[in-house]
Amino acid sequence: EEKTLLFATSTCPNCKMAEQFLNKAGIAYEKILADKNPDLAEQYDIHQAPTLVVVLGGEVEKIVNLSNIKAYTEKAAK
Repeated sequence: EEKTLLFATSTCPNCKMAEQFLNKAGIAYEKILADKNPDLAEQYDIHQAPTLVVVLGGEVEKIVNLSNIKAYTEKAAK
């Protein structure tokens, strides 16, 4: 199973920028509002937004904060 989850909050400006990076790189993702989905945020141990969670073959990779998400999208877009 492969999925990409963007944990965001409704008020976070960096989360909107993270979405733009993901969209520009053509990465399919599901946006999860951490404040509206506390159980899911807890399941993935999310402590700040934006955090990108990439689940690939049972492995979970967490990419925390905007600069790391940007670097990930630039790598993925190549």
